[in-house]
Amino acid sequence: MSAGSLLTAESIEKSYVGSRVLKGVSIELRPGRITALIGPNGAGKTTLFDVITGFVRADAGRIVYQGREITSLAAYRRARLGIVKTFQIPHEFGELTVEENILVAAAGQVGERFPSALWAMGAIRRQEAANRERAGELMEFLGLHANRAMRSEMLPAGDKKLLELARALMADPTLLMLDEPLAGVPAGVGSRIMEHLTQLRDRGMTLLVVEHNLEAVMRIADWVYVLVDGELLAAGSPAQVQADERVQRAYLGA
Repeated sequence: MSAGSLLTAESIEKSYVGSRVLKGVSIELRPGRITALIGPNGAGKTTLFDVITGFVRADAGRIVYQGREITSLAAYRRARLGIVKTFQIPHEFGELTVEENILVAAAGQVGERFPSALWAMGAIRRQEAANRERAGELMEFLGLHANRAMRSEMLPAGDKKLLELARALMADPTLLMLDEPLAGVPAGVGSRIMEHLTQLRDRGMTLLVVEHNLEAVMRIADWVYVLVDGELLAAGSPAQVQADERVQRAYLGA
């Protein structure tokens, strides 16, 4: 793995009830690009994704992020370092408004700590104002502003995906990890999501995307890893991966 990596997952192993789901998989995430992780069902994509985010503990291997080994860190500690994920099925707080859902994701809120909640009212008000401004920017960016006061449970599925993305961005990620961002959304919303992801990449953000929509992911990805049966089958640019005969045989059905 190169010195310019933002994150590396090295020789990751994971088994469940004697079945090896990941067999020594290594990937590298370079700064400022969209990396896609693809493969057929059961390939180990979600497990690798969850190992990187800290939701699953690997049996062997290590994770290095910004030069620091984080293999043993819990998911919430990784999130505080800037590794933030979205979920395939949105997990909004249904009774809160769209704006409130985004605001709860703001990190490091002064008013959550005692005794700051009693003695730092000025700082709390300033921070709340800054958070509302940031939430407003995100709603404008993602096209959610018109629904800012709507209870999130009333949103259509596509807008719930956008809300999930907004909450992740509110946490100010360095590495944004997206689990099937296009699943269950209409084509129009899917196109908007892809456009937003490329805009985030162009602003310097690093993204890892697990996605079954090959046509879409090949359009936006800078680098692609292909997993099959828990092993890394191929890696390269979208053009290189699509031209790989092993991928065509094992995954594309050629």
